[in-house]
Order: sequence, then structure tokens, then C-alpha cells
Amino acid sequence: MLFSSGFFLTYFLPLVIILYWLAPKSFRNPLLLIASLFFYAWGEPLFVFLLVAVTLLNYLLVHRMHLSQKPKHWLIGYIVVNLSLLVAFKYVNFLVATTAGLLGWTHPGDDPLTNIALPLGISFYAFHAITYGVDVYRGTFAPQKRIDQFFLYLFLFPHQIAGPIVTYQHIAHELEDRKLDWENLTKGLYRFCIGLGKKVILSNGLIALIKVCNEQQAAGFDSTTMAMVEMVTYTFHIYFDFSGYSDMAIGLARIFGFHFPENFDRPYTARSITEFWQRWHMSLGHFMKHYLYIPLGGNRVKAGRLYFNLFLVFFLSGLWHGASWNFVLWGVYHGLWLIIERLWLRKVLDKMGWTAGIWTFIVVLNGWVLFHEVSFADAVSTYTQLWSFDFQPLPLVDNLFYFKALLGICAGLIVLEYLKPLRGIRERWLTLQGAAWQTGRFAWMFAVYLISYSYVVAGSYNPFIYFNF
Repeated sequence: MLFSSGFFLTYFLPLVIILYWLAPKSFRNPLLLIASLFFYAWGEPLFVFLLVAVTLLNYLLVHRMHLSQKPKHWLIGYIVVNLSLLVAFKYVNFLVATTAGLLGWTHPGDDPLTNIALPLGISFYAFHAITYGVDVYRGTFAPQKRIDQFFLYLFLFPHQIAGPIVTYQHIAHELEDRKLDWENLTKGLYRFCIGLGKKVILSNGLIALIKVCNEQQAAGFDSTTMAMVEMVTYTFHIYFDFSGYSDMAIGLARIFGFHFPENFDRPYTARSITEFWQRWHMSLGHFMKHYLYIPLGGNRVKAGRLYFNLFLVFFLSGLWHGASWNFVLWGVYHGLWLIIERLWLRKVLDKMGWTAGIWTFIVVLNGWVLFHEVSFADAVSTYTQLWSFDFQPLPLVDNLFYFKALLGICAGLIVLEYLKPLRGIRERWLTLQGAAWQTGRFAWMFAVYLISYSYVVAGSYNPFIYFNF
């Protein structure tokens, strides 16, 4: 089920909110758990039983680890269970295909080993489970005794499919007790509607422009200009798609009294790749830092080992995004830039002022080519066009004015994030009290919702990129 689907917006969300507000306090967690299981089962009716069984096993393993004299052995087993789930569904196809390619084997298209379905959100489920087990092992908190609250933490539908990655301690107290009030409801709905607008109005429109670019390239209009338009369009598309989803998830959680961590902080205004990764998909960055990089030694090791740790973290980060060498190369690309910045480039960037932001944006732009293209050959072809400097006029296409306006709006929103005075105006808009300000925010939220809902009803193309991960 998509947050931006007609069923979710028309039936599921209103019904759950109404029932939640009417339910006695003791019934609210069971209601959210039932709603979350239904939410997942709507798209994955068979896999929900598997995840329920794995969640029960995780609950038992963590408690056994907590009571054991050798907790490390149980932690290893716990991590193996969750990573095995991830590898079995997400990477078997990739491993079989890679091995077959290296050994010159061939497999029929209907080979069951290379046609394993991928449960939605399996990567996020595994990472949520791993953070919980590791933190119990570290003594950060005692394991949750109530199995229903443990299930609710892992299945809570706002973060269930595509994050953000929410550590247990971040919402532990809210699983026990949280506010149900008008402020949480209105602020949550506002954040949800803004995210819905990002996704449906901006991101989905950019998908249409990418399709036009691909059609024109297939028709022979293949030039540096066209490749640049596609690259920039995808750069805006993935940001508004995923940040829009994160806004919706954070807003939905707020409606029910949960405060999820922020997942984006103006990433395209970063002045280095290091800073970019402090602003992009922040919950994944937190996971990679605290559950992989620091356990590997972090910054407390010799230079050679430090660079290896950075390389490994970003290699695995790329692989986490998808079972494809393009994702791996995208992760390695960013890892190498981080190493170069640590060696010498960061000192240069610190002296460049605002132009460092332009440089960083260009590096990020080129990295998205690897992320976007299906194969390495396609990525090489795109890079060839980009750097051939074969600038040609763009062909006339239908809806050209609409696409230009859409790109202009997206670029303008990025610029607004960059300029501090305009950021201040935005913060005042979100925080100032008074009937006039509240009415204005409600009118804006309602307008964005109506326009977005009309797009949804019209049946526009509507997937989320990170549902694939």
C-alpha cells in the first residue's frame, strides 16, 4: 500500500485516525499494530506471515541473549538470522547471476534461484531489527518484555516500508506513553501533506520528464544537452521522491504521537561530500556510523585502516540500496570522494566558500548517473554523452512549458533551502502562532492536499524509489 494511493488516502488513513482517537488509551497500541499488519499484508499477503515468524524469533533470541553468560554468541546468531533473511531475498539473484557470469554458466529465465520475489521494505526491517539487538547487547536498554510493543516497533506502518530507520531508544518512551492532542494531529497532517505534494506533484511529474528524455534519446536525439537534462531531472526526482516519503512518514508518526528523526537536511546545499552524507538519508548514515563504522574502529585507527573502513562502509551502503553493481559502484564512488576529501580536498573546499557547494553538487549529479542507469554499460553511455560536449538544441516535445516550469520550481526550492534569509521566513511560517498564521497554514495544506489527491485520482504513475530497497 502506498501513502500516495487512493485507498490509503480515502479509506485507510481516515479510518485509522478516527478509530485511534475514539479508542481508549489501552487499545491504541493494539489498534496501530493491527493497522500496521494490515498495511503490510495489503501489498505482501504471504510475506507478512514470514516476517511475523521472524519477528517472534527475534524477540526470543534477544531475550535469550540478554540472559546468557555468553551474549556475544547469541548476538552473532541474531544478526545472522536477519542478514540471512536479507541475503536470501535480496541478493541470491545477484550472487547467482554474478557467479554465472564469472564462470560462464547460463541459467534459464524461469530458474527459481534467479526469480525470488523481494518482500517490500526487507532492508529497513532487517536494519531496524539489527539496531535493536545490538543496542540490547551493548546495554543501552533492557529488552522489551511486552511482545506486542516489540512487534509494534518493527511493524509500525509509517516507517515499515521505506524508513526512516528509527532506533528503538528513539521512540521507546512513546511506545509506552505518548500524547494524543490537537498539536500532534495538525502538525502531523501538515507534514504529511507537504510530503504528499513533493511526491505526487513534483516527483511524479519529473518521472514523466525522464520518460520523455528516454524516448527522445531512443529516437536519435542523443546529445550532451539531453543527457544533462535527464541527469538533473533525476537528481531532483530522487530527492523530492524520498524526502517526500520521509515527510509523509514523519507526519504520519506525529499524528499518532511518535516523533521520528529527520531524514533530510538540505542535502543539495552541502559544501563537501562529507557534509552531503550528513544531510542525505540521515537515518541510514546514523546506522552506518554507529553500527558499522565505529565498531570497525572509526577514526581511532591508523590512516590506512581508516580509509579501508570508509571504503567498506560505502561499498556496503551501495550494496544495501540494491543488488546491482551500479549501486555498488555508486557507493564506492562516494566512498572514494570521502577518502580524497580526508586526504587533501576538504582543506581546499573549506576555502572555496559558496563555490564549494557548486562543486559538491556536480559530484553528486554525476554519481546519480550510476544510481539511475540499469546497467554499467548504460552508465558508461550516459557519461560518454555528458562529457562529449556535444551540445545541441533540445527537440520540441509535448508539454514543454510544463516541464520547464516543473524544473524551475524544483531548482527554486533547492535555492530557497540554500539562502539563510529565506530559510528564516520558512521557519517563521511554520512556527508563528495566531489565528491568521494557523489559517494560512491550513489553507496551504488543504490546497496541496487537494491538488495531490486530484493527481492520485487521475491515476498518475506513483511508485516510490526506496520501495525497491
